[in-house]
Amino acid sequence: LLRQGGSGELAFYHSFVEDRSATGMGYGEFCGAPGEAGAGEVRLGEGRG
Repeated sequence: LLRQGGSGELAFYHSFVEDRSATGMGYGEFCGAPGEAGAGEVRLGEGRG
């Protein structure tokens, strides 16, 4: 599951969340997003948790 998206998507999710965090939304906004966020949430939890 963690490797499903590949390094390309992984980089996308990381940059997306970091950008969101700068706005003060952070992980809560990302995890609350529909569909695609499910895969990203797991990757972020593995990398930052």
